[in-house]
Amino acid sequence: MKTSVSGKRHGVMLVNPGGPGLKGLDMPVTMQDKMPKEIREQYDLIGFDPAAWAKAARSRAV
Repeated sequence: MKTSVSGKRHGVMLVNPGGPGLKGLDMPVTMQDKMPKEIREQYDLIGFDPAAWAKAARSRAV
């Protein structure tokens, strides 16, 4: 999620969901109201899924 104030931009901030199995791709969007305004203005927020849970297809052991 890009900062809305490009003149104040300092870089990017990676948001890690923490524990195993948690999804993080949408985390910057879902957390934007909880983050201080200064953070939202100065950093592009990046979310990711450490274990690719959101995009993983279900599989079964054979």
